[in-house]
This record gives sequence, C-alpha cells and structure tokens, in this order.
Amino acid sequence: MRIVIRNLHPTTPIELIKSELETRLFEVRQVTNVLHKISKHPLPLFFVDLEPTDHSNQIYQLSSLRHTKIKVEEPYKPKLISQCQNCQDYGHTRAYLGYSARCVRCSAHHLSSECTKSTDTSAKCVLCSGDHPANYRGCNVYKEFQRRKTPTTKATASQPSQPSPPSDLTQLMSSFVGELKSLIN
Repeated sequence: MRIVIRNLHPTTPIELIKSELETRLFEVRQVTNVLHKISKHPLPLFFVDLEPTDHSNQIYQLSSLRHTKIKVEEPYKPKLISQCQNCQDYGHTRAYLGYSARCVRCSAHHLSSECTKSTDTSAKCVLCSGDHPANYRGCNVYKEFQRRKTPTTKATASQPSQPSPPSDLTQLMSSFVGELKSLIN
C-alpha cells in the first residue's frame, strides 16, 4: 500500500519518518523523498510504502508528524493513457520493444522521424485509419481506451467504514501523547 505524505520539510531524514511511523505501529517497507521532475531538488512530498495490515488505512487520519502538520493522501494517478511512440499503440511505451515501428503521420512501417510524407497532406491514423495522426486525442480508439480506464461509479464515495483501533493501540497513543505533553511543558 502506497501513500503520500505532504508538507514535511524535504530535509527530514527518511529514517526518522520511518521510525516515527513504526512507533505508531505502522509496518513501513520504504520511505522515499519525491524529487522535482526537472531540477531534481527534493520536494516536501514523501512516498511511504506500508505493509497492508488491519489498521494501515488509519494512516489517512494522521494530521501531524514530527511536530509538523501533514496531509496523507493516495498517490496521484495520471489520467492520460500512455502511448508508444514506436508502434503508436496504447497501454505501453517505446521501452517495450515487442512491436514493429509505425509512423504517427502516415501509418507506414517506419519510425515517425524517418517519415518523408509532406505536412501538407492529410495524416492517416494507425489505429482507426482516420484522417488524423495516431496521437490525436479525438480518435475513437483513444476515447474507447479512456472510457474503459475511467470507472463509471465513484468508488471513493462508498469506502467501507474504518474499524476502531484495538484498545492496546489506543493506550499506546494516549501514553505517547502524555509523554509528548510533558516534554513540551
């Protein structure tokens, strides 16, 4: 089970986050600081991989960690479907080398970079033979893939209710809070 923790300072040591979560009885596999896509600077986002346990969903109720107000949420799932720039099919990328090259403009069996077709002539879609390039988001094949990928019912609206924590966890948390208050005062 993977979650995202927002608003922790990027310099927060990963081992400190892991030990803090383990103190709260979450079984942590791994903690990773998310890096900016271009600059590679650490962001105030951390991926946390948890062992799925009976109470692992309770992590969404955490509101602070290491004296910092945080937000715990599910990772962002991209809404676009990946399209191979080699064969123009959906559902994989060109790193998957199992299919022969198809041109995005003329649908012939060559790489798009090697196409000699002029830009004045109309394109031909590899997927539906329509008069558009294969990466056109209005293509019926793309729309069908998108329709199949998007769930028709709202799964998040009908989440099962969370069971109450076992009494020993409640006792542990109250003793932790008591110790924390005594340290602050």
